[in-house]
Amino acid sequence: MEYSLYRDTSEESIFVIHEVWRSQADLDAHMCTSHFLTFISRMEALPTATSDVKKMNFII
Repeated sequence: MEYSLYRDTSEESIFVIHEVWRSQADLDAHMCTSHFLTFISRMEALPTATSDVKKMNFII
């Protein structure tokens, strides 16, 4: 698993989390963990938080 956190250079309230998983099964398992579910519930409680999740395939 690879994990990176980015902050927008012009808008400090915008973050991007980039994750690379070995398999869909590993990602599915992660999404059921208590720390992930806690993170999601805390994010949803923030009045200005939005999420845009995209699954992508590595090309080069």
